[in-house]
Amino acid sequence: MNEEKKTQTIRVGHADGESRGLPDETLAGRILVVDDQTPSRVYLRKLLVAHGCEVTDVSNSEAALLHIRKDPPDLALVDVVMPGGTGYDVCRQIKQDPINQNIPVILVTSRTGIEDVEEGFIAGAFDYIRKPFNPRELIVRVRNALESKRSHEALRLWKQKMSRELEIAGSLQRKLFSTKPLFGSEFEVHMAYHPSYTVGGDVFDVLSLSDGWLCVYLGDVAGHGVAPAIVASLLKAIIAEVARDFVTLGPAAICREIQSRFRYHVETPELYATLFLAVLSPDRDCWICMNCGHPSPILIGAGGVDLSENLVGGGDVPIGVSLANGRPYVADQQVTAPAEPGSKLLLITDGLFESRQRDSGEQCGAEHLQEIAMKILRDDRVINPAMAIIEALRGEGYSLSEDDSSAIVVERIDPETIWMETSISLDLCAMAETATRAARLLQEKGWSEEASGAVQLVLMEYGTNVVQHSRAPSGSTLFFQMRLTGPICRMLFKDQGCEWDAAVRLKEANELPMYRDRGRGLSIIQALSVHTEFFRRENENIAFFAISREYNKQINRQES
Repeated sequence: MNEEKKTQTIRVGHADGESRGLPDETLAGRILVVDDQTPSRVYLRKLLVAHGCEVTDVSNSEAALLHIRKDPPDLALVDVVMPGGTGYDVCRQIKQDPINQNIPVILVTSRTGIEDVEEGFIAGAFDYIRKPFNPRELIVRVRNALESKRSHEALRLWKQKMSRELEIAGSLQRKLFSTKPLFGSEFEVHMAYHPSYTVGGDVFDVLSLSDGWLCVYLGDVAGHGVAPAIVASLLKAIIAEVARDFVTLGPAAICREIQSRFRYHVETPELYATLFLAVLSPDRDCWICMNCGHPSPILIGAGGVDLSENLVGGGDVPIGVSLANGRPYVADQQVTAPAEPGSKLLLITDGLFESRQRDSGEQCGAEHLQEIAMKILRDDRVINPAMAIIEALRGEGYSLSEDDSSAIVVERIDPETIWMETSISLDLCAMAETATRAARLLQEKGWSEEASGAVQLVLMEYGTNVVQHSRAPSGSTLFFQMRLTGPICRMLFKDQGCEWDAAVRLKEANELPMYRDRGRGLSIIQALSVHTEFFRRENENIAFFAISREYNKQINRQES
């Protein structure tokens, strides 16, 4: 082909019989033409087919809407004046259809008034063209509408793809940032995490290290979205490694090494993280803490005494912020506070006190959050105080959608709350004996026969499940601890059997008769408990149940 013939022409007949040359511009779209005049439909079909479009034409609005529902086009070219329903009506009904509302509509009319154009756009039309029209103009407007439709569709598919990928990333991150509680011989830790997006920038964990050391931390990476989420995951890995190697040197040394490794991996200065890190030594005398630009924690002692002032002040800049002079994170910046039995340490991120009322937009504020937290921390009936704080904010109408919100509560166990701690042989007689002894101890503490019997039954049912179905190694035992905190009996079990899923077991028991005996015990446990947890940590199955001393009142409420 000669260079100067870069375009071909086609001959298109016009209503007046005149033929003109038009560029052969392929549009490649599925177009519905709606016009009660046969000559107009024939003309538009010829014109659009010549430009690569697949065209369907109908003569009225009813047929148009029926076709759109059955076989949605890429574009509707609709005449305004038709019997039985105007083009405005067609346009409005398309835009009110949640499935097909993204189909662009070009209205075609001989009306010239500005109010007619205005009515078309109010009805939701993409464009408006007056008769008699220039075919070149029509093709340009059709091309723009089709390109807009393709752009919107591509954007929709991209958003759908990104949403799916973020869901997968969020699911993986939630597994990485597990909120499963940690039960140690001298402490109990509960966590709660509410990301504002699918993925979040908060980073937290509690690390039970060698030689009896405990390290707990909570951080907040600046910003929202994917980058802070990736940095949070990286920071978690860094802290886990550094804490293991540097814990005996104290929080300042840990944070100094975290800073060094963080800056090695993250070169972007806009990415940094606030961090509060606390270490509990094997002698359990006190918390040693480092605050890197993070909100101050709350600490209550035995009996609910507020000891938070001990942890205010000190600290240094956030992780990732470079200092022009001086060595960051030194021991003099550490703060200490007593870690007496019965005390509770609460760490939070600023998403909690920056949450806003849904109606008024008023911010919660640090002072009100402290009031909520102190009330919950002092209540021995609360099982998971970290989650209870988040639920209390929601209950007061605060939205947690603007920022990630996290909380960790570390309770130093008061030995006086432990009423039984033993390892039970994996046989039914040993389970029954231990269950009877637990019930007797509770009755000596003033528990009713019904409430103590509920504890006895839960212990027996869970123990039976372990004996019969756990496939635990020969010679292993079931660890059992029973604690009393106010009117709540906390029952902790640990075994080395095969991994299993309580939800799956219950589902199987309801659907498959062969598993009914296995699931029956779990159903009884859930019915008798005010709180249940089943999970696996470090090759151990862990079960935690809480039963209220006010068992009769609980049953009466359920029956009513």
